[in-house]
Amino acid sequence: MTDADALAAWLLARRAGRPVEECGATAIFAAICGRAVTAEIQSRRVRQPTAREQRLMQAFRAPAVYERRGILHAGPGMPVAETTAVLLPSRLPGNAGDLLGITGAGAAPPAASEVPLGRALRGFGVRREPLEARLTPGASDAAGEEQVIYSAARLWLGGPIALVTERVYRRFLTAFPGPWPGSPR
Repeated sequence: MTDADALAAWLLARRAGRPVEECGATAIFAAICGRAVTAEIQSRRVRQPTAREQRLMQAFRAPAVYERRGILHAGPGMPVAETTAVLLPSRLPGNAGDLLGITGAGAAPPAASEVPLGRALRGFGVRREPLEARLTPGASDAAGEEQVIYSAARLWLGGPIALVTERVYRRFLTAFPGPWPGSPR
């Protein structure tokens, strides 16, 4: 089993009852590299949800969602994963919206946040439901950096609050080869 196979399996593993800070992608990436993972948010916007997003988030009357795209890093010059999060601002718990730079209406305030989603949701009991994890041979980002895994998940707190995707970089797995502490491998 390769490190990419092992990480895809870890991202896909269902951990009933465990909060996102223990088994979410940000937590898994931090466990692999042994340090805090940071976010570089490249775009944020309010938009209409697609029919698929409405169905997956059980939000058929949601007028808008908040989309956040960025790259997670394990230190300077070490990209972990390109990420996208589609959130329902009205369902975010406590001050998570403030930590993410989202107002209650879903608009982004002038001072945007670089806090990773998993860190903003820490302590609220949010759960991760893996939807998909697969190897992506030949995939790369817009700059040509190789990506080896695509994963998707739904985040829950009573009901769905977000859809997230991660596209993991080969460079990260090369820099931090397995086996990793806490992995199911």
